[in-house]
Amino acid sequence: MQDTKKYGFTFSLSAPASTSAGVFAEDGTLLKTLWSGVKYTSGPHKETWDGMTDDGKIAPKGTYTVRVLSNNVAYQWEGVVGNTSDSLSGPRVHHADEHVIGITISGSDAYYVTGYNEQSPATFRFKTNDPQRKFSVLGKGIYAACVATDGQHVFWGGADANIPANSFVYATANSDDSETDFEAGKFVKTKFARSYKSAIDVYTDINAKITGMAVQQNGPYLFVAHGNMNKIDVLDKTRGTLIGSVSINSPKALTTDLENNLWLIATVDQKAVVEKLKIKSNGDLSKPLLTLSNLVQPLALGLAPDQQTVAVIDGDNSQQVKAFDTKTGAAKWTMGIAGGYKDNPDVRDDKFYFNDMRGLFGACIAFQPDGSFWLNDVGNCRLLHFSADRKVIGKVMFLTYSYSMGVDDNNPQRLFSDFLEFKIDYSKPLNPNNGSWTLVKNWGFNIPKETDNKYLRLKDVTTLSNGHTFATLLNPQLKKKFLAELPDHGPLRFTSITFDMNLQLYPDGSLRGRGPIIMGKPVIWTSRALTGFNAENAPVWGTEKVLATLPAAEPTDPMENLDLTTYRAADITSSNILIQFNRSRFTANNILNWHLGGIRIGDSKWLWRTAKGTSPDYKGPYPPDGSFDNRRVNYAGSTDLVMGRNVFWGYYGEGWGNGEVNKWNHVYDDGLFIGQFGTTTDWHAEAQPMMAGNAFAAKIVKDKFGHVYIYHNDESFHSGVHRWRITGLNTIKEQEFTIKVK
Repeated sequence: MQDTKKYGFTFSLSAPASTSAGVFAEDGTLLKTLWSGVKYTSGPHKETWDGMTDDGKIAPKGTYTVRVLSNNVAYQWEGVVGNTSDSLSGPRVHHADEHVIGITISGSDAYYVTGYNEQSPATFRFKTNDPQRKFSVLGKGIYAACVATDGQHVFWGGADANIPANSFVYATANSDDSETDFEAGKFVKTKFARSYKSAIDVYTDINAKITGMAVQQNGPYLFVAHGNMNKIDVLDKTRGTLIGSVSINSPKALTTDLENNLWLIATVDQKAVVEKLKIKSNGDLSKPLLTLSNLVQPLALGLAPDQQTVAVIDGDNSQQVKAFDTKTGAAKWTMGIAGGYKDNPDVRDDKFYFNDMRGLFGACIAFQPDGSFWLNDVGNCRLLHFSADRKVIGKVMFLTYSYSMGVDDNNPQRLFSDFLEFKIDYSKPLNPNNGSWTLVKNWGFNIPKETDNKYLRLKDVTTLSNGHTFATLLNPQLKKKFLAELPDHGPLRFTSITFDMNLQLYPDGSLRGRGPIIMGKPVIWTSRALTGFNAENAPVWGTEKVLATLPAAEPTDPMENLDLTTYRAADITSSNILIQFNRSRFTANNILNWHLGGIRIGDSKWLWRTAKGTSPDYKGPYPPDGSFDNRRVNYAGSTDLVMGRNVFWGYYGEGWGNGEVNKWNHVYDDGLFIGQFGTTTDWHAEAQPMMAGNAFAAKIVKDKFGHVYIYHNDESFHSGVHRWRITGLNTIKEQEFTIKVK
């Protein structure tokens, strides 16, 4: 048994505070964490150190310093950017993994679908006079592709999200959202979601994907398009029986009018066209009565309530809504700027983003009885409400799943989510509709597929000293990062500059990197300082200089090999400590492991290591003391952030307690714990306060008023970019006490 001694010290607090303490060597190395995040009252307090280090050894003779850190830092979740819902949390918040891809309206109810929605329904409705409050219909179910209503029943079409070959249609009552019984209905059980007692048009064929759907208001028929099968199924909308199938080449969007006509988008001579067909009394369809002209790439259809106007969403290089006379096919009006966002990223309400070169889909349009209509500006994640004379009178916005976000450190009013840019007004409290945030640009239209990675969109956005703003995108095939400019005017511009994937652009203009981590081999951090700009106003860097070196990597070191999703090359605190984070769980038992560490610039050893890992068998509550939860989850930690002497690291733990985690730990840059904020999943609470899914893209910024905020992404719990306000950083104090070990 080791012979240890007790070394006492006394610290005093002027007010109650959270405290942490550690023992440091003369060179500042953290040898022992005594406690973390313990509340103490005001007044004097006596504590002791047992003379042991964190690795279980007796400290050798020498002089040591005990530091006691106290603070009253507070962390306030303020809500999200990019969601117009009236509520911050709860079941009425609009949120989904994917954007709206279909909408229909009956009376004052709008019904919409959002495709795939992992743990939640994808079938919703809202009142058109109260659109910022949504209601789920039936709960978690299908991948919902299409929706149509005849005023009595709402028909929902889609497939099992986990067995896409299993497609079908079901219906609910407009009056109470209850499931409709069909005489010909079949019981269908989805793999991981609900069962449907009465499904119709049921297929177990991957080619049977539903591509469009329409129902007669007064007539007896429901039409279901199966584009890959080149047919439209005609069903009795009351009994659910299949009347027959009509051969149509690649049918997509459908709608019906009150004069027994079916309007559809189909392919003729390898070109998408809009046609009007007569619905015969037996459900068969006539040859086209009318084919609309002056369309580039029709995507969706909507029929005005007066039956005199059919509106077509036109994609490709049009990006407009074009209206036609239903009798003659003559053009009536066009809404939107030709080309949409091709030449200009500025967001306007009369400018639309329906699809792009990467194949974005989901455009849809639906009219209210008063002639106003809802238009899905899908690329901007918003439903726009236009009056009958085409003036914007409302909008509903919520972001889809997002794994990329950022803020320009040198201009924190600029916040980015995927390719969307928001302007933040920090003088106003965060609120959906008070101007505290405004969608101002969409940079995505000209991004080619090969440089689009949903985890790495517009990374490291930075306005440099020449006033030009840059971001990086990845080309995985070339294994290079591309430097792009976000100019004041015009679309995103790719510069001629590329660099290796391990390099990262920093707010001071430097290009920093970390070499590969090979066990037993040196690890080197480097930096190239910004030295000027070239003829295209892009940065030029100097020669590479070494920031720090570890002589030999060890398995328990708080760092991990390149994962571009969360990679931070070389964040440096204001006291010149280079921060590293290992987000992966450590699977071995009884081995000391660390997940956050600091190396002094110019040094070659860890100054401190913290976020000690729990056992992989740990099953308790989320550790409140800054320990790293190593329990068996699919993914564990998220990323790390640095501001001044403050370091933050996150944990999202997919599968934690059969749910997820959104926790953030706050550490001083000497390794002592400051605080923790966030939450764990409560599956009984929809859009739970503070909760986010897969929150691994984050940014810390300071506004012009000196307030500090952390922003982070959300897979879909709140469908927006979360914001936390951090106050009381000035309460962080450290007391020091000298201890001599003889």
